[in-house]
Amino acid sequence: MRMELVPYIDMTGANALKTFVRQARNAGAEVVLCGLKRQPLEFLARVAPPYAGAGRASTWRGALAKVER
Repeated sequence: MRMELVPYIDMTGANALKTFVRQARNAGAEVVLCGLKRQPLEFLARVAPPYAGAGRASTWRGALAKVER
């Protein structure tokens, strides 16, 4: 999930992300967040470790490499 255009996330966004990740994982999909800006990264690390069940990569290519493994 490309996050580079998300400058801010709050608890509502974190809960929506957690629900999305849970549903994706239940369907057999892996979710990798990439391009997280500082505020979303720090907020998710604090309230939804580890990123609400999603993986993390710094770039889109890094995320693709993770899911191809």
